[in-house]
Amino acid sequence: MSTKKQKAASAARFLDRALELPVGTVSGGATVILHSDREVIVDGCRGVISCSEEEIKLNIGNRGLVTKGRGLMIKNLTDREITIAGCIASIEFC
Repeated sequence: MSTKKQKAASAARFLDRALELPVGTVSGGATVILHSDREVIVDGCRGVISCSEEEIKLNIGNRGLVTKGRGLMIKNLTDREITIAGCIASIEFC
């Protein structure tokens, strides 16, 4: 990463902390909201990598997010947010 990008990322992280915002609000990270074991909402989703009833892989920028379970389905998808429903067993960052 270039020095200019590093400084911008550092400044964004500082703003997140200084303004007491959720981590990633300014710096562009993803926010993951889990509603029990039945639904997960990911704000900051940049795309779906793969999708099956047992596993949904998402691109969330510099990382990936894998949701595993049974009967998984994409309930809602916009340019920035995704809602996954089903019986959620785990959520992993990779």
